[in-house]
This record gives sequence, structure tokens and C-alpha cells, in this order.
Amino acid sequence: MPERAVHVLPDGIDLVEGALTEPLAIAVHAVVEQSPSLAGQVVVVVGPGAIGQLCAQVAHAVGATVVLVGRTRHAEALQRAKDAGIPHVVDAETEDLDAIVAGLTGGYGAHSVFECSGASGVVESSIPLLRRGGRLVLVAFFREDPHVDIDAVINREIEVVGSRGKRPSSYRTALRLMESRQVDLSPLSPLHLPLEQWQEGLAAVAAGRKVIFTLRP
Repeated sequence: MPERAVHVLPDGIDLVEGALTEPLAIAVHAVVEQSPSLAGQVVVVVGPGAIGQLCAQVAHAVGATVVLVGRTRHAEALQRAKDAGIPHVVDAETEDLDAIVAGLTGGYGAHSVFECSGASGVVESSIPLLRRGGRLVLVAFFREDPHVDIDAVINREIEVVGSRGKRPSSYRTALRLMESRQVDLSPLSPLHLPLEQWQEGLAAVAAGRKVIFTLRP
């Protein structure tokens, strides 16, 4: 294994938290390495799964005002994000997301939207949330090709950026965020099971719970 792929967990970071370094590195790559400085900006993160929650936390840590968006079935995940310090969590089925973003931005729209849901329809619905010259960062992969109003992208000078995976530098930044406690990973892994109950963990994921579960040998 190359040396650049090996990283040492800082003191005080246990193995359960350490297991979340990889998804945190994905979020770091999207929010820090594939984006300009977000300090003082309004950022919308769509999708409250593990990557979406971590993108929200990283954006919050670097000084952005963060809006994390989910649906009614994601109530548990949205509450965990709120408990972790994300200031604005929105159920897009029962709340007016457009009005919330407009209220936070004086009607101009968000500076950036991070698409972490993998729902193809979200790409098109994200564009009206952005201000002119805003940035749409695609983090999730899609099962179906998303439809995009290219004319709207051109006319409003929207920048569309892909973010795939992570780099060795992403891990280093992730570990610094963990060591300084600028991110709270505990709500992301609420389910701890003995190894023989692994099926229970998979069943929770299959049922739509937005959780990372850990197995104890």
C-alpha cells in the first residue's frame, strides 16, 4: 500500500469515528477542494444521507450558512443533523424551501447547492434555488439521467461541477476537522450492533433509514 494512502487517527478519535473518515473525506473533497471559499455564503445541501449530512457539517465548519433538505420520510435524519448543529433543516414536502432560501439571501438565491440525494429530478429543481452565477455541485450518482434546463444554466450563468470520491489531501483535512471537533460524527452512526446481528443493520438501511451502522466483533 502506498504511503500516501495510510493515515494515522489522531488521539481521542476512536475506531467507530475513524470508520467515518472515508465518507467525511468525500464531503471534504466536494465542499473544500471542489468549491471556492464558502465562508459567509448560503449553501443548500439536498439529501440528508451520510454524505449529505457530512457535506452540511463541513460547509458549516468553514463558515457557511447551511440549509439541509430532505423529505418527510427523512425526519429522523433531519433531526440528527439539527442535533449536530446544522442551523436550518427543511422538509421540502411540508415547508416552502424557495421561501426559506429567499429569506436567508435577501431574495438573491443560494451561492451553492450540493446535490447529494441521487434523485434525478433534484438537479432541475436546484437551479431556481441558486442566484445568478451560482454553483451546482453534483456529489451523488444518479440511477436515471437527470433532465437539465440548459437554457436556464446558460442564461443565469450557473456553474455545474462534478465531485467524485476523495484525494489523500481530503483525508488529511477530514482528520483535522475530526481532531478539532469541528464536525460531530456521533449522530451519523446511531446503530451499534454485535457482529451476529448484521442482518438487522442491513434491514434498517433497506427500510430507508439514513444511518451508518457499525458492527462489533
